[in-house]
Amino acid sequence: MEAEERQALSIDSQLKEMYRVAERDGLTVATVKTEAHSAKDSGTREVFNQIIAEIKEVNTTGFLHGTPTA
Repeated sequence: MEAEERQALSIDSQLKEMYRVAERDGLTVATVKTEAHSAKDSGTREVFNQIIAEIKEVNTTGFLHGTPTA
């Protein structure tokens, strides 16, 4: 399996887990944004930068994020 395919599977697994946690804790998922870039390339992560800008602009009460697993 190619690295990109493994990353896509990982993202799908992370989303399923986050929805499970949100449901368990009575949270509403307002939006989902994904990005399959390495954290090493932080300056080129368009979606990540957009999320940070939105957090600064809006009264954000919280967010869930996934952490890649080995």
